[in-house]
Amino acid sequence: MLKHRMDDADGIFEIEVDGSIDADSYRSVVQNLEAEIKARGKIAVLETIHSIGWISPEIWLEDLFWSSRHMGSFSRVALVTDTSWLASLAATAALAFPVKLKTFPLSEIAGARAWLAA
Repeated sequence: MLKHRMDDADGIFEIEVDGSIDADSYRSVVQNLEAEIKARGKIAVLETIHSIGWISPEIWLEDLFWSSRHMGSFSRVALVTDTSWLASLAATAALAFPVKLKTFPLSEIAGARAWLAA
């Protein structure tokens, strides 16, 4: 399951993952995220990952290329997850891209929102 929404009050684009991600859901997130970037310029992103299931290799590759083209579009990115390998992967990837990224455990989602709003 992949959900997304724009929190207009805080200016935070929220993405939530819990299980598998299909191509249609992924492309819907990308389409809406691009529209918000076009309308607002740089935006903050809160990605909450409860669990991660099957994601086709096509989507992994598509996301890698999309993300690399849009890194300059994010003011900050907060990854909220209790999945340690994802947090480590994100922290390592952040070294290669010009984005402020911070990871938080699920219990600290309020802290993630506060960091994004700062």
